[in-house]
Amino acid sequence: ARDDLFTVVHEQFLTDTARYADIVLPATTQLESTDVVQSWGSFHVNWNEAAIAPVGESVSNSELFRRLSSALGFDDQPLFATDESLLAEMLVGTHPRAQGITAETLRANHTMRLTVDEDFRPYAHGGFATPSGKAQLSSVAMANFGLGLVATYEPAMEGPHGDMARAFPLSLMTPKFHTRFLNGAYAHLPNHGGREGGPWVELSAHDAAARGIADGDTVEVFNHRSTLTLPARIGTFVRNGVVAVPFGWHGTAHIDGRTANALTSDTPTSFGGGVAYSDTMVDVRKPL
Repeated sequence: ARDDLFTVVHEQFLTDTARYADIVLPATTQLESTDVVQSWGSFHVNWNEAAIAPVGESVSNSELFRRLSSALGFDDQPLFATDESLLAEMLVGTHPRAQGITAETLRANHTMRLTVDEDFRPYAHGGFATPSGKAQLSSVAMANFGLGLVATYEPAMEGPHGDMARAFPLSLMTPKFHTRFLNGAYAHLPNHGGREGGPWVELSAHDAAARGIADGDTVEVFNHRSTLTLPARIGTFVRNGVVAVPFGWHGTAHIDGRTANALTSDTPTSFGGGVAYSDTMVDVRKPL
């Protein structure tokens, strides 16, 4: 929304982020891409063969980078490596846990299991990536970054014991609660996000009763930053003093077009410079 920020988004769908873009470039899907993908919950490596050619003007991430490199006049050859050559370079079949797994063998077999014992405890005998090879309870490297020699507790910038809790006494969680879509992908499709019945806010029976809220009521989740209008669910998923607004649905699925991001702080965390999503205090009320 800023006039001084030119934004380009490479996407498959018109997400909330893409709606802010000055230019949206079409990206390929998994069906149009040849790649190597990991498994969830197993030790297999999998070959993803493109099922169809890229549709329309859509291109993969790597092809977009190759085109940008050319347009910008770069001539470093690694910038123009093909997907096939990159996969061949990555899969050479010599790593102890990936012996025999090359781009050629994996493409022929479609899926191959890593050489991993059934009793897989990778650090049972040490081998950590530390100077001593042992797990470190104190770290000079961390201290050199100004993070402290050992991990220490720091009160949340916005927590239930801080000043903000006087006005907004409920801690906001934004968990993954859905089963029909992944993060924000496909959430805009009726058979995915629509069938999840969301978005909503869940609060405990104790906190709901204190605010005169019944299951199914339309409520406002609010703090000093913004307000979300959502249906309420009363359940046992969250304890007293906590509310949950599951993430993943696009702004277009919300009554007021705002997601939980409108309630969270954009202040970077002291460790890693991330975002303290879980350090957010709110309250819930029936619409005024």
